[in-house]
Amino acid sequence: MAFPMRPFMNSGRVAAVLAIVVAMGLTGCAERAPDPATSPAVDPTDLPTASQTPAPTLPTTVDGLTVMTVSELLAARQDGKADAGPSALKGYWSMPDLGFSCPATMAVPGELEMYCRVWSFGITELDEMALEIHRSANQTSARPPAGPRLVPFVSEPLLAVLRLEPVGAQPHPPVPLVVVGHFDDPRAAACQPEARQACLDRFVLDRV
Repeated sequence: MAFPMRPFMNSGRVAAVLAIVVAMGLTGCAERAPDPATSPAVDPTDLPTASQTPAPTLPTTVDGLTVMTVSELLAARQDGKADAGPSALKGYWSMPDLGFSCPATMAVPGELEMYCRVWSFGITELDEMALEIHRSANQTSARPPAGPRLVPFVSEPLLAVLRLEPVGAQPHPPVPLVVVGHFDDPRAAACQPEARQACLDRFVLDRV
């Protein structure tokens, strides 16, 4: 089944992503505020706008699962209606190039904590970047999206498929897609105690 999608710049990896989206017919959790020590500065004067449009027409069900928006999935999780079973999600995938480093930690973070990469990509409900990066000669600042955003856990094989190459000097535009994933992943047990619930609430991608 094919879905209407806006054109994107040609790229080998991007073509792979689009082929997957067309052929099929991403912790997710209510996000915590980014740690200033591990996140790019947010320019308070650079406020987001809500002029973006909703996701294009995508399937309403996948393998018998109702396809939800980011806000619908997060609300279902909060209401106890999205457990370890599979859930289907639609939205816009993007991978801004942050280019910053994170300080070392004494404790070993669990895989689902996604230490130092938790803000490096995401799925938004509106057609907008997961994080808008603005660079000048002396400073790099970031602007959060206007609409709901979900930061999933993505395995390295899936991340390689979903990687979006920059278009010239700019990040690749967001790509609409549908994914299936789950909450309450067993790997949450390896997270630090203070991050255990956030790891349980992480939406783990199973497939695109």
